[in-house]
Amino acid sequence: MFCDNKKKFAVYTSGNCTRIKKAIEIYPELLCRIKFIITDECENLVLKQYFNKLGIQYYNFDVKQIYNKEKRNFLLSNYIEEKLNQNNIDYCFTFGKHILKGRILEEYKYRLINFHPGIIPDVIGLNAIDTAIKEKKRYIGNTVHFIDEGVDSGPIIMQNQILAENFDKYGYDIFLDSMTELIWKTVRLLELDRIIIKNNKVIIKGADYTVSRVFPEFRVAGLINIFQY
Repeated sequence: MFCDNKKKFAVYTSGNCTRIKKAIEIYPELLCRIKFIITDECENLVLKQYFNKLGIQYYNFDVKQIYNKEKRNFLLSNYIEEKLNQNNIDYCFTFGKHILKGRILEEYKYRLINFHPGIIPDVIGLNAIDTAIKEKKRYIGNTVHFIDEGVDSGPIIMQNQILAENFDKYGYDIFLDSMTELIWKTVRLLELDRIIIKNNKVIIKGADYTVSRVFPEFRVAGLINIFQY
């Protein structure tokens, strides 16, 4: 398994962990990198058994027992921080619906990375996919960014975009499939120290930020040839 120079990752998520399960299925190299999963739901024995069988520790912090939203975010953040410290984690990927607050933001600055199902800054916050569709955005997509004190406001690492009309055909699966690639690319960029933060802005060593893309892409040989002189 491709695990040279591997760093230790943790995942905070909500729901049934669908995105990270899909990523592991497509990129099994993640198995030797992800040390634990934290969910903000009540204990799910099926998920626990699933991840433990893969060698990944499963933790849960049931936020439903805490009715004050602000207190809930702080206590969840403290719990995540505690587990990160105990396991000497390098980076934590977040897919959860709660906002991290407090000491963890400073202690793990530029080490907390959110995978947001929307194109920032156009669509932020919860239910980003539904918001983009409702507002009839031409493009929908995903954003990978560092977490700061704001809501989906941290430095952007990378993004992808998809024509919104594809949502009618493929539904939420199109986000799921396109996000898995971003997860693996982020892991490798971090392991190879290709991500630089300068003036609170991300620069990826070796990336081309001047490239212009035509949408849609013309991948069929017959179409490619018609543009040749």
